[in-house]
Amino acid sequence: MCCGCTVGAVIFSLSSVTPIMASFSAAKFTGVLGMLVMGVCTGLMKAAYTSLGADQFKVPEQREQQKRFFNAFYWMINAGTFVGLFITAQIRDSVQCFGDDCYFLSYIIMAGLMVVSTVIFAAGRSHYKEGLPDKMMIRAVRCVAYAVTKTWDKDREPVQHWLDRAQDKFDAQLLLDVKVTLRVLLLFCTFPLFNTLYYHTSTGMIFQAKRLDGMVGSYRIPPEMSYTANPLLVLALIPLFDFVVYPLLARVGVLTKTTSRMIAGMCFTIIAFLVYALVNMSVEQTFIPPEHARIHVYNALPCQMVVEVPFVKTGQLSVESGSQVVLPSLTVTHGDEVEAKVTASCLAPDMRQVRVRVLGAHETTLLVTSTGVLALPPTLEYIKDEDADTKVSLRTQSFPLSFITLKS
Repeated sequence: MCCGCTVGAVIFSLSSVTPIMASFSAAKFTGVLGMLVMGVCTGLMKAAYTSLGADQFKVPEQREQQKRFFNAFYWMINAGTFVGLFITAQIRDSVQCFGDDCYFLSYIIMAGLMVVSTVIFAAGRSHYKEGLPDKMMIRAVRCVAYAVTKTWDKDREPVQHWLDRAQDKFDAQLLLDVKVTLRVLLLFCTFPLFNTLYYHTSTGMIFQAKRLDGMVGSYRIPPEMSYTANPLLVLALIPLFDFVVYPLLARVGVLTKTTSRMIAGMCFTIIAFLVYALVNMSVEQTFIPPEHARIHVYNALPCQMVVEVPFVKTGQLSVESGSQVVLPSLTVTHGDEVEAKVTASCLAPDMRQVRVRVLGAHETTLLVTSTGVLALPPTLEYIKDEDADTKVSLRTQSFPLSFITLKS
Protein backbone atom coordinates (compact mmCIF):
# COMPACT_ATOMS: atom_id res chain seq x y z
CA MET A 1 0.00 0.00 0.00
CA CYS A 2 2.94 2.33 0.66
CA CYS A 3 4.10 1.69 -2.92
CA GLY A 4 0.58 2.48 -4.17
CA CYS A 5 0.58 5.82 -2.32
CA THR A 6 3.98 6.61 -3.84
CA VAL A 7 2.71 5.84 -7.34
CA GLY A 8 -0.39 7.96 -6.73
CA ALA A 9 1.75 10.87 -5.51
CA VAL A 10 3.91 10.69 -8.65
CA ILE A 11 0.86 10.61 -10.94
CA PHE A 12 -0.67 13.55 -9.08
CA SER A 13 2.60 15.49 -9.37
CA LEU A 14 2.59 15.07 -13.15
CA SER A 15 -0.80 16.80 -13.38
CA SER A 16 0.89 20.10 -12.43
CA VAL A 17 3.56 19.87 -15.15
CA THR A 18 1.77 22.02 -17.71
CA PRO A 19 4.33 21.58 -20.54
CA ILE A 20 3.60 17.83 -20.79
CA MET A 21 -0.16 18.14 -20.29
CA ALA A 22 -1.85 18.39 -23.69
CA SER A 23 -4.90 20.18 -22.29
CA PHE A 24 -6.69 21.16 -19.12
CA SER A 25 -8.78 17.99 -19.39
CA ALA A 26 -5.61 15.86 -19.46
CA ALA A 27 -4.27 17.61 -16.35
CA LYS A 28 -7.62 17.20 -14.63
CA PHE A 29 -7.77 13.48 -15.50
CA THR A 30 -4.19 12.90 -14.29
CA GLY A 31 -4.86 14.76 -11.04
CA VAL A 32 -8.09 12.86 -10.33
CA LEU A 33 -6.39 9.53 -11.15
CA GLY A 34 -3.53 10.33 -8.77
CA MET A 35 -5.94 11.28 -5.98
CA LEU A 36 -7.99 8.12 -6.60
CA VAL A 37 -4.92 5.88 -6.31
CA MET A 38 -3.72 7.69 -3.18
CA GLY A 39 -7.21 7.63 -1.66
CA VAL A 40 -7.72 3.87 -2.13
CA CYS A 41 -4.22 3.00 -0.88
CA THR A 42 -4.45 5.39 2.08
CA GLY A 43 -7.81 3.93 3.09
CA LEU A 44 -6.42 0.39 3.03
CA MET A 45 -3.24 1.47 4.81
CA LYS A 46 -5.02 3.41 7.58
CA ALA A 47 -6.97 0.28 8.49
CA ALA A 48 -3.70 -1.59 9.10
CA TYR A 49 -0.96 0.64 10.49
CA THR A 50 -2.67 1.50 13.80
CA SER A 51 -3.36 -2.17 14.56
CA LEU A 52 0.19 -3.06 13.43
CA GLY A 53 1.57 -0.57 15.94
CA ALA A 54 -0.64 -1.92 18.73
CA ASP A 55 0.52 -5.49 18.00
CA GLN A 56 4.12 -4.56 18.87
CA PHE A 57 3.24 -4.37 22.58
CA LYS A 58 2.39 -7.10 25.07
CA VAL A 59 -0.73 -6.17 26.99
CA PRO A 60 -1.62 -5.68 29.77
CA GLU A 61 2.05 -5.55 30.83
CA GLN A 62 2.89 -2.80 28.29
CA ARG A 63 -0.43 -0.97 28.27
CA GLU A 64 1.17 2.32 29.37
CA GLN A 65 3.86 2.08 26.68
CA GLN A 66 1.15 1.36 24.12
CA LYS A 67 -0.65 4.59 25.09
CA ARG A 68 2.60 6.53 24.79
CA PHE A 69 3.19 4.98 21.37
CA PHE A 70 -0.14 6.26 20.04
CA ASN A 71 0.51 9.72 21.50
CA ALA A 72 3.90 9.79 19.79
CA PHE A 73 2.39 8.33 16.61
CA TYR A 74 -0.25 11.05 16.25
CA TRP A 75 2.25 13.69 17.35
CA MET A 76 4.54 12.71 14.44
CA ILE A 77 1.61 12.65 12.00
CA ASN A 78 0.68 16.20 12.93
CA ALA A 79 4.33 17.30 12.92
CA GLY A 80 4.58 16.10 9.33
CA THR A 81 1.28 17.79 8.47
CA PHE A 82 2.42 21.10 9.93
CA VAL A 83 5.85 21.08 8.28
CA GLY A 84 4.40 19.93 4.95
CA LEU A 85 1.67 22.57 4.87
CA PHE A 86 4.07 25.30 5.97
CA ILE A 87 6.63 24.44 3.28
CA THR A 88 3.95 23.95 0.62
CA ALA A 89 2.31 27.33 1.36
CA GLN A 90 5.67 29.13 1.29
CA ILE A 91 6.75 27.44 -1.96
CA ARG A 92 3.46 28.21 -3.71
CA ASP A 93 3.58 31.81 -2.50
CA SER A 94 7.21 32.53 -3.46
CA VAL A 95 8.43 30.11 -6.18
CA GLN A 96 7.37 30.24 -9.84
CA CYS A 97 7.66 27.44 -12.41
CA PHE A 98 6.06 26.93 -15.83
CA GLY A 99 4.96 30.56 -15.66
CA ASP A 100 2.70 30.11 -12.63
CA ASP A 101 2.70 29.19 -8.93
CA CYS A 102 5.01 26.20 -8.49
CA TYR A 103 2.65 23.47 -7.33
CA PHE A 104 4.86 20.86 -9.00
CA LEU A 105 7.77 21.44 -6.61
CA SER A 106 5.49 20.90 -3.59
CA TYR A 107 4.00 17.74 -5.08
CA ILE A 108 7.33 16.23 -6.12
CA ILE A 109 8.71 16.80 -2.60
CA MET A 110 5.68 14.89 -1.28
CA ALA A 111 6.32 12.04 -3.74
CA GLY A 112 10.02 11.92 -2.79
CA LEU A 113 9.21 11.70 0.92
CA MET A 114 6.73 8.89 0.18
CA VAL A 115 9.56 6.96 -1.53
CA VAL A 116 11.85 7.47 1.49
CA SER A 117 9.15 6.39 3.99
CA THR A 118 8.33 3.28 1.92
CA VAL A 119 12.00 2.24 1.85
CA ILE A 120 12.37 2.76 5.62
CA PHE A 121 9.17 0.81 6.35
CA ALA A 122 10.21 -2.07 4.08
CA ALA A 123 13.70 -2.21 5.64
CA GLY A 124 12.26 -3.00 9.08
CA ARG A 125 9.65 -5.48 7.91
CA SER A 126 11.46 -8.53 9.31
CA HIS A 127 11.36 -7.03 12.84
CA TYR A 128 7.59 -6.41 13.01
CA LYS A 129 5.37 -8.58 15.14
CA GLU A 130 2.13 -9.04 13.21
CA GLY A 131 -1.19 -10.17 14.61
CA LEU A 132 -3.90 -12.06 12.76
CA PRO A 133 -6.58 -9.45 12.10
CA ASP A 134 -8.06 -11.33 9.14
CA LYS A 135 -8.64 -14.54 11.12
CA MET A 136 -10.05 -12.59 14.06
CA MET A 137 -12.44 -10.76 11.75
CA ILE A 138 -13.66 -14.04 10.23
CA ARG A 139 -14.16 -15.58 13.67
CA ALA A 140 -16.09 -12.52 14.87
CA VAL A 141 -18.38 -12.54 11.84
CA ARG A 142 -19.02 -16.28 12.24
CA CYS A 143 -19.77 -15.75 15.94
CA VAL A 144 -22.34 -13.01 15.20
CA ALA A 145 -23.92 -15.04 12.37
CA TYR A 146 -24.20 -18.14 14.58
CA ALA A 147 -25.78 -16.15 17.43
CA VAL A 148 -28.31 -14.59 15.03
CA THR A 149 -29.35 -17.99 13.63
CA LYS A 150 -29.73 -19.38 17.16
CA THR A 151 -32.01 -16.45 18.00
CA TRP A 152 -34.65 -17.84 15.64
CA ASP A 153 -34.63 -21.33 17.19
CA LYS A 154 -38.00 -22.31 18.63
CA ASP A 155 -36.44 -24.04 21.63
CA ARG A 156 -34.01 -21.23 22.46
CA GLU A 157 -33.37 -20.47 26.11
CA PRO A 158 -33.44 -16.93 27.58
CA VAL A 159 -29.97 -15.39 27.87
CA GLN A 160 -28.59 -12.12 29.27
CA HIS A 161 -27.15 -11.04 25.88
CA TRP A 162 -28.14 -12.33 22.46
CA LEU A 163 -24.49 -13.19 21.69
CA ASP A 164 -24.47 -15.61 24.63
CA ARG A 165 -26.40 -18.07 22.44
CA ALA A 166 -23.08 -18.72 20.66
CA GLN A 167 -21.25 -19.81 23.83
CA ASP A 168 -21.71 -23.49 22.99
CA LYS A 169 -19.47 -23.04 19.92
CA PHE A 170 -17.19 -20.06 20.68
CA ASP A 171 -15.00 -19.33 23.72
CA ALA A 172 -15.97 -16.76 26.35
CA GLN A 173 -13.10 -14.38 25.53
CA LEU A 174 -14.17 -14.09 21.88
CA LEU A 175 -17.77 -13.42 22.94
CA LEU A 176 -16.59 -10.69 25.30
CA ASP A 177 -14.42 -9.11 22.59
CA VAL A 178 -17.28 -9.10 20.08
CA LYS A 179 -19.66 -7.51 22.62
CA VAL A 180 -17.18 -4.73 23.30
CA THR A 181 -16.59 -4.24 19.55
CA LEU A 182 -20.31 -3.93 18.84
CA ARG A 183 -20.64 -1.27 21.55
CA VAL A 184 -17.74 0.66 20.02
CA LEU A 185 -19.30 0.37 16.54
CA LEU A 186 -22.27 2.36 17.85
CA LEU A 187 -19.88 5.24 18.51
CA PHE A 188 -18.35 4.82 15.05
CA CYS A 189 -21.75 5.57 13.49
CA THR A 190 -21.14 9.23 14.35
CA PHE A 191 -17.76 9.32 12.59
CA PRO A 192 -19.09 10.16 9.10
CA LEU A 193 -20.88 13.21 10.53
CA PHE A 194 -17.77 14.27 12.45
CA ASN A 195 -15.46 13.85 9.46
CA THR A 196 -17.87 15.78 7.24
CA LEU A 197 -17.23 18.77 9.50
CA TYR A 198 -13.59 18.00 10.31
CA TYR A 199 -12.40 18.05 6.72
CA HIS A 200 -13.75 21.58 6.38
CA THR A 201 -10.42 22.49 8.00
CA SER A 202 -8.68 21.60 4.74
CA THR A 203 -11.31 23.03 2.37
CA GLY A 204 -13.88 25.47 3.68
CA MET A 205 -11.56 27.08 6.20
CA ILE A 206 -8.96 27.78 3.51
CA PHE A 207 -11.61 29.53 1.37
CA GLN A 208 -12.68 31.42 4.47
CA ALA A 209 -9.07 32.51 5.05
CA LYS A 210 -8.91 33.80 1.46
CA ARG A 211 -11.74 36.21 2.27
CA LEU A 212 -9.88 37.56 5.30
CA ASP A 213 -6.83 39.84 5.16
CA GLY A 214 -4.59 37.31 6.96
CA MET A 215 -2.37 40.04 8.40
CA VAL A 216 -0.59 39.51 11.73
CA GLY A 217 1.40 42.67 12.20
CA SER A 218 3.40 43.15 9.01
CA TYR A 219 3.32 39.44 8.06
CA ARG A 220 0.60 38.02 5.82
CA ILE A 221 -0.34 34.42 6.59
CA PRO A 222 -0.99 32.51 3.32
CA PRO A 223 -4.55 31.07 3.27
CA GLU A 224 -3.22 27.50 2.97
CA MET A 225 -1.49 27.91 6.32
CA SER A 226 -4.82 28.34 8.14
CA TYR A 227 -5.01 24.54 8.13
CA THR A 228 -1.69 24.34 10.01
CA ALA A 229 -3.33 25.67 13.18
CA ASN A 230 -4.80 22.23 13.90
CA PRO A 231 -1.56 20.18 13.70
CA LEU A 232 0.34 22.97 15.48
CA LEU A 233 -2.07 22.82 18.41
CA VAL A 234 -1.88 19.01 18.44
CA LEU A 235 1.92 19.21 18.62
CA ALA A 236 1.69 21.51 21.63
CA LEU A 237 -1.27 19.93 23.43
CA ILE A 238 -0.43 16.20 23.27
CA PRO A 239 2.68 16.45 25.50
CA LEU A 240 1.01 19.13 27.63
CA PHE A 241 -2.05 16.98 28.37
CA ASP A 242 -0.08 13.72 28.63
CA PHE A 243 2.50 14.97 31.13
CA VAL A 244 0.77 17.87 32.90
CA VAL A 245 -3.02 18.30 32.51
CA TYR A 246 -4.26 14.70 32.82
CA PRO A 247 -1.98 13.81 35.78
CA LEU A 248 -3.17 16.93 37.63
CA LEU A 249 -6.84 16.20 36.86
CA ALA A 250 -6.38 12.56 37.94
CA ARG A 251 -5.35 13.76 41.41
CA VAL A 252 -8.77 15.36 41.90
CA GLY A 253 -10.65 12.53 40.17
CA VAL A 254 -11.63 14.50 37.04
CA LEU A 255 -11.44 13.05 33.48
CA THR A 256 -9.81 9.83 34.62
CA LYS A 257 -11.45 7.66 31.93
CA THR A 258 -10.77 7.72 28.20
CA THR A 259 -14.48 8.05 27.38
CA SER A 260 -14.90 11.12 29.62
CA ARG A 261 -11.88 12.74 27.96
CA MET A 262 -13.37 12.03 24.53
CA ILE A 263 -16.69 13.60 25.53
CA ALA A 264 -14.91 16.70 26.84
CA GLY A 265 -12.93 16.91 23.57
CA MET A 266 -16.12 16.63 21.51
CA CYS A 267 -17.69 19.50 23.48
CA PHE A 268 -14.71 21.72 22.65
CA THR A 269 -14.99 20.58 19.02
CA ILE A 270 -18.64 21.69 18.91
CA ILE A 271 -17.65 25.11 20.28
CA ALA A 272 -14.86 25.41 17.68
CA PHE A 273 -17.22 24.66 14.79
CA LEU A 274 -19.77 27.15 16.13
CA VAL A 275 -17.06 29.84 16.08
CA TYR A 276 -16.12 28.79 12.53
CA ALA A 277 -19.77 29.01 11.46
CA LEU A 278 -20.21 32.49 12.95
CA VAL A 279 -17.08 33.79 11.22
CA ASN A 280 -18.14 32.18 7.95
CA MET A 281 -21.57 33.80 8.14
CA SER A 282 -19.91 37.22 8.34
CA VAL A 283 -17.69 36.71 5.25
CA GLU A 284 -19.87 34.40 3.14
CA GLN A 285 -21.28 35.60 -0.15
CA THR A 286 -24.75 37.18 0.08
CA PHE A 287 -26.79 36.92 -3.10
CA ILE A 288 -29.58 39.30 -4.02
CA PRO A 289 -32.90 37.39 -4.38
CA PRO A 290 -34.43 37.35 -7.90
CA GLU A 291 -37.33 39.57 -6.77
CA HIS A 292 -35.03 42.24 -5.31
CA ALA A 293 -32.46 44.70 -6.65
CA ARG A 294 -29.77 46.83 -5.05
CA ILE A 295 -28.27 50.26 -5.72
CA HIS A 296 -24.66 51.00 -4.76
CA VAL A 297 -23.90 54.73 -4.46
CA TYR A 298 -20.34 56.14 -4.75
CA ASN A 299 -19.60 59.73 -3.73
CA ALA A 300 -16.54 61.02 -5.64
CA LEU A 301 -17.35 64.64 -4.82
CA PRO A 302 -15.10 66.80 -2.62
CA CYS A 303 -18.06 67.42 -0.31
CA GLN A 304 -20.89 65.59 1.46
CA MET A 305 -24.00 64.74 -0.54
CA VAL A 306 -27.58 63.62 0.14
CA VAL A 307 -29.35 60.92 -1.88
CA GLU A 308 -33.15 60.73 -2.00
CA VAL A 309 -34.91 57.63 -3.31
CA PRO A 310 -38.59 56.75 -2.81
CA PHE A 311 -38.06 53.29 -1.31
CA VAL A 312 -35.85 54.44 1.60
CA LYS A 313 -37.94 54.74 4.77
CA THR A 314 -36.07 57.78 6.09
CA GLY A 315 -36.48 59.52 2.72
CA GLN A 316 -32.82 60.40 2.26
CA LEU A 317 -29.32 59.17 3.02
CA SER A 318 -26.21 61.23 3.68
CA VAL A 319 -22.94 60.07 2.04
CA GLU A 320 -19.59 61.55 3.06
CA SER A 321 -17.01 62.63 0.48
CA GLY A 322 -15.05 59.64 -0.86
CA SER A 323 -17.49 57.20 0.74
CA GLN A 324 -19.98 54.69 -0.57
CA VAL A 325 -23.28 53.32 0.62
CA VAL A 326 -25.49 50.39 -0.36
CA LEU A 327 -29.14 51.38 -0.42
CA PRO A 328 -31.70 48.96 1.05
CA SER A 329 -32.90 46.29 -1.39
CA LEU A 330 -36.10 47.07 -3.25
CA THR A 331 -38.72 44.77 -4.72
CA VAL A 332 -38.77 44.96 -8.51
CA THR A 333 -40.39 43.58 -11.61
CA HIS A 334 -38.55 43.14 -14.89
CA GLY A 335 -37.16 46.42 -16.26
CA ASP A 336 -38.12 48.74 -13.39
CA GLU A 337 -36.71 52.23 -13.03
CA VAL A 338 -36.50 54.42 -9.93
CA GLU A 339 -35.86 58.14 -9.71
CA ALA A 340 -32.93 59.27 -7.53
CA LYS A 341 -32.28 62.86 -6.44
CA VAL A 342 -28.73 63.92 -5.50
CA THR A 343 -28.08 67.15 -3.60
CA ALA A 344 -24.63 68.56 -2.80
CA SER A 345 -23.16 72.04 -2.30
CA CYS A 346 -20.22 71.36 -4.65
CA LEU A 347 -22.45 70.27 -7.54
CA ALA A 348 -23.42 72.69 -10.29
CA PRO A 349 -26.38 72.92 -10.12
CA ASP A 350 -26.56 71.69 -6.53
CA MET A 351 -29.38 69.26 -7.23
CA ARG A 352 -29.47 66.54 -9.89
CA GLN A 353 -32.13 63.99 -10.79
CA VAL A 354 -31.40 60.72 -12.57
CA ARG A 355 -33.42 57.66 -13.52
CA VAL A 356 -31.77 54.43 -12.34
CA ARG A 357 -32.58 51.16 -14.06
CA VAL A 358 -32.85 48.19 -11.68
CA LEU A 359 -33.11 44.45 -12.41
CA GLY A 360 -33.89 41.49 -10.16
CA ALA A 361 -30.85 39.83 -8.53
CA HIS A 362 -28.60 42.59 -9.98
CA GLU A 363 -26.77 45.56 -8.53
CA THR A 364 -26.82 49.02 -10.13
CA THR A 365 -24.02 51.52 -9.52
CA LEU A 366 -24.79 55.22 -9.06
CA LEU A 367 -21.59 57.25 -9.47
CA VAL A 368 -21.58 60.91 -8.45
CA THR A 369 -18.61 63.08 -9.50
CA SER A 370 -18.04 66.80 -10.07
CA THR A 371 -18.80 66.28 -13.78
CA GLY A 372 -22.22 64.76 -13.19
CA VAL A 373 -24.27 61.80 -12.01
CA LEU A 374 -23.92 58.49 -13.85
CA ALA A 375 -26.20 55.45 -13.43
CA LEU A 376 -24.44 52.35 -14.76
CA PRO A 377 -26.39 49.35 -16.14
CA PRO A 378 -27.39 46.57 -13.68
CA THR A 379 -24.67 43.95 -13.26
CA LEU A 380 -23.76 40.73 -11.44
CA GLU A 381 -20.18 41.88 -10.81
CA TYR A 382 -20.91 42.17 -7.09
CA ILE A 383 -20.68 38.37 -6.80
CA LYS A 384 -17.36 37.28 -5.32
CA ASP A 385 -14.98 35.06 -7.26
CA GLU A 386 -15.52 31.34 -6.59
CA ASP A 387 -11.87 30.95 -5.58
CA ALA A 388 -12.03 34.15 -3.48
CA ASP A 389 -9.51 35.82 -5.78
CA THR A 390 -9.42 39.61 -5.85
CA LYS A 391 -11.48 41.47 -8.45
CA VAL A 392 -10.84 45.13 -9.30
CA SER A 393 -13.62 47.36 -10.65
CA LEU A 394 -12.91 50.88 -11.96
CA ARG A 395 -15.66 53.51 -11.99
CA THR A 396 -14.88 56.78 -13.77
CA GLN A 397 -16.44 59.52 -15.89
CA SER A 398 -13.08 60.85 -17.10
CA PHE A 399 -12.39 59.69 -20.67
CA PRO A 400 -10.13 58.89 -22.37
CA LEU A 401 -7.79 57.17 -19.86
CA SER A 402 -4.14 57.08 -20.94
CA PHE A 403 -3.05 54.45 -18.43
CA ILE A 404 -3.98 52.86 -15.11
CA THR A 405 -1.46 51.65 -12.51
CA LEU A 406 -2.49 49.11 -9.86
CA LYS A 407 -0.20 48.50 -6.88
CA SER A 408 -0.54 45.69 -4.36
